[in-house]
Amino acid sequence: MIQQSRNQWHASASLHTHRWHHDPAVVERPKPLAWNVTVPDTYADAHVSNTAIETAAAASLAATNKTNKCSQQSTTHIFSPVANETAGTLHHQTVEMVQELGRRATDITGDSRETT
Repeated sequence: MIQQSRNQWHASASLHTHRWHHDPAVVERPKPLAWNVTVPDTYADAHVSNTAIETAAAASLAATNKTNKCSQQSTTHIFSPVANETAGTLHHQTVEMVQELGRRATDITGDSRETT
């Protein structure tokens, strides 16, 4: 779904974040979106004690690790970790990114099915 949305509107794939320089008339070029996918095993020995207590615990840990690993990209890209546990639980940043991509695709195409 993410790749399909990205292909449909590749020209608008960057999320526009406008930050003002010293001169308010100059707008910084928008940063492109970058993501890195990780799929932790919900039932792995390393995660099962946490996932039994907290929903998406393995996805949360995986997202934090990916964010730390890819922190250098934040100077040139908007980074979003995509973490999906093997049991199907998505990290909240994954859900937010997919919703935003769908919203932007809908804005461009006019097709509300982009978000379903």
